[in-house]
Amino acid sequence: MNRDRIIGIVAAVIGLVLATLFVIWDLNGAPSWLHYITWIAGALSGWGLVVAFTAGKRGMRP
Repeated sequence: MNRDRIIGIVAAVIGLVLATLFVIWDLNGAPSWLHYITWIAGALSGWGLVVAFTAGKRGMRP
């Protein structure tokens, strides 16, 4: 595994965990500003998945 793929996987896992926790907290009556942080965590997980997939394609090129 190369460095970019590891960074992508770690970012995706952290983003998914944070998004899950923040959504649960948001649905149980959290402050309104938490909704924006939930979107940021979701974007982090999406960015991590894209980086992990593209790093794998770059690593397989001759």
